[in-house]
Amino acid sequence: MKICVSSYSFTRYIASGKLTQLTVLDKAKELGFDGIEYATDKPTIEPYVSQIAARSRELELPIACYLTGADFVNRDFEAEVARVCEEVDMAAALGAPMMRHDTTWSFPAGATFEDILPIISEGCRRVTEYAKTKGIRTLVENHGT
Repeated sequence: MKICVSSYSFTRYIASGKLTQLTVLDKAKELGFDGIEYATDKPTIEPYVSQIAARSRELELPIACYLTGADFVNRDFEAEVARVCEEVDMAAALGAPMMRHDTTWSFPAGATFEDILPIISEGCRRVTEYAKTKGIRTLVENHGT
């Protein structure tokens, strides 16, 4: 069995400047983890992607998954699908074989899960089809909705 950690676990250290998107890999390795999940988004990680991928290889600490937010219900649907597909590109650049994303954070007033299911299903389908062309598997996060 391999044990991985999410970069989200180090959010306070990153925010305080004690760690960076790059040095979080060193800390995860130092703590004995076998891999890491990067929980962030394209604007935060893009400047460091090639360095992170290289450091991951150097440390033999694979990036098991890339995690990003998504909201197919409350944002412009087409723009959100396109944005999440760009996040797939970040996962591929990191060398992550999987990308986990949300579907929505809230329901419109009066809407039920059954009402939004076709929307989130279509968003997930389109992102997954794009991810497949990059060799990435997608996973969906359900934050209680």
